[in-house]
Amino acid sequence: MTQLVHPFVPGNIWLLRHCCFNNQAFFYNRVERRRYLYWLFQARRRFGLSILNYSVHINEVHLMCMDKGRGEIPCSMHMLAEAMADDLNTRKQTTGQVWENHYQAAVITSTHEIPQALARMDLSTVNAGYVNHPIHWRHSGYFEVQNPPARARRIDFNAMQRLLHPLDFKHLQTLRRTWAERQLIRDDVNPGGNTTLHGTMAKSCQTPFTVNRAYRTSSAMLLPAKQAVPALVPKRFNT
Repeated sequence: MTQLVHPFVPGNIWLLRHCCFNNQAFFYNRVERRRYLYWLFQARRRFGLSILNYSVHINEVHLMCMDKGRGEIPCSMHMLAEAMADDLNTRKQTTGQVWENHYQAAVITSTHEIPQALARMDLSTVNAGYVNHPIHWRHSGYFEVQNPPARARRIDFNAMQRLLHPLDFKHLQTLRRTWAERQLIRDDVNPGGNTTLHGTMAKSCQTPFTVNRAYRTSSAMLLPAKQAVPALVPKRFNT
């Protein structure tokens, strides 16, 4: 069962991370990742969850949400955990624990840190070695912004507009693409010069985390340095 790590305060922006049990790749198949996106849309529709960004990995999920002060974040996380556990156990005809006991939360302390936090989350799949560019990972907020669906949108674009003040939706797409590619080049130049968010959260979640530190996976899973942003997609995972 999921439990609160921080007392949620209205108006705050939170980075949420929920890991699979024993770091197992329960979301290795894209069917499971698509099911999680379905339930993520249901969380927005049922509880009014304001989602600013998300990234579904093969063994964990990352979310960026704005708290509206109506208890929508803990209710949504509880529903997501139970719904996905039921789906996985029913589809695979198994029984067992799917999630770790706690989902981890960290607050963004300043609105000036939002662009960097968005870019770090967008590049989390690149740093994990799944793809060479975030546009190739379909189960992420970056892909949804660049390729908005006609219906069942999970990103709260109205909240994004209030926070980032883009001129229009095309401008928002350009901003997200520019931030991600600049951060990608910066990480390639200095791949080991940042602190991992995963390690910080794993050790302690009792203190707020500022997103000035890198939002990346373990340094052992980093891609080698590159001269420019690549366009090829490795055939390692089904995206």
